[in-house]
Amino acid sequence: MTARGPGPDPTRTFAPLPLRPPGARLAHRALALAVRDLLPARRPGVVAVGAEAGGSGGAVVVMAVNAAARTAGQDAAALVELLLHGRGGGSPDLAQGGGLPAGQLPETLASVPALVVDSARPG
Repeated sequence: MTARGPGPDPTRTFAPLPLRPPGARLAHRALALAVRDLLPARRPGVVAVGAEAGGSGGAVVVMAVNAAARTAGQDAAALVELLLHGRGGGSPDLAQGGGLPAGQLPETLASVPALVVDSARPG
């Protein structure tokens, strides 16, 4: 699903995508990177992928940020930490976190566009 946020930059791209992989532990990271790499290079883009964590009842979220978004001040690690209330980390380009009940995954992913817009505001 792709939605454009109401923020100051109408070209900002969001791609929250829920995923329930049948296996492959790192599939969510690979998917986030693959989708990020498909975004237009000159448009700031943030990809959020959520996955249930192998039958534990929990979920993980991975965020990938393209170079244009990094230039615009977005940071994947900071976004994951904000989204998951400090439970996560990584690099400015790719970050992940967990500790989220799987039932909260759709709501959490739906909040990503507003989080990205809010994090881009000065102050």
